[in-house]
Amino acid sequence: MLAVGLMLLLGAVNPAFAQTRVTADWLKTLKYSGGDESGDAFTGSQVELTRTVDAILADPSMVSPMFLFFASKTAFNLSRVEDAAFLFYAAQLRAAFDFSRFDINGTPDGGNVATYLGFLRRSIGNSVSPAIMLKPASFSNVVDRLERWTLVPSPQAYYPEFADAKGFKAPAEKWPSMAATLKGRFMVEFGRRQARLLKDGQYFAAFQFVQAMNQGLIADNAVNRERFQKENEAMLAAEKRLFPAK
Repeated sequence: MLAVGLMLLLGAVNPAFAQTRVTADWLKTLKYSGGDESGDAFTGSQVELTRTVDAILADPSMVSPMFLFFASKTAFNLSRVEDAAFLFYAAQLRAAFDFSRFDINGTPDGGNVATYLGFLRRSIGNSVSPAIMLKPASFSNVVDRLERWTLVPSPQAYYPEFADAKGFKAPAEKWPSMAATLKGRFMVEFGRRQARLLKDGQYFAAFQFVQAMNQGLIADNAVNRERFQKENEAMLAAEKRLFPAK
């Protein structure tokens, strides 16, 4: 305690708690797993991983979709579900934005960047999405954070997975409007819509059972299958009630 007090008094900074500045050179030093069925993530000690996630959250403008996905899975492994969800949806949005601006094949062919980012979206989403959906307040916080987040990355951002791109097919002056359109569609079709649904008591109660059944957490028997059908119908009824057809 005395040593900590002296450090604070003298203005010294403990390197373990210093804020890491996100640069391309720093991102190049990060190590990560490869070919993990549950989604690749950064590797290192818990302190190192915590600092990595904190740094990327503080400045995601320097980070490509691949590294945002890695950070999401890392945050999830650290039991930081809300941060994991923010990074997961941010990665999806940035990937969609990048495929709309880079001159690169955006159709998965089994070995290109679109294939790999699709793998990360599915594998990490299988963990992150169910977890955040069970926390309506946290999901709403994620949506609010995404609303405030700047989708267009820094010109100095590190993009190793897009190294084969043949430049850009969309000029830089159009990027802000492209990003606004993408994010606006995401918010209307999923973000704000899902946040409202999860806050509805009837929808959420039905959703919890359906998700548990889908994950194999509830016995697959005749009684539960019948209830599963009824709860799906209850979810659809709630959607129609909250979002009536115009």
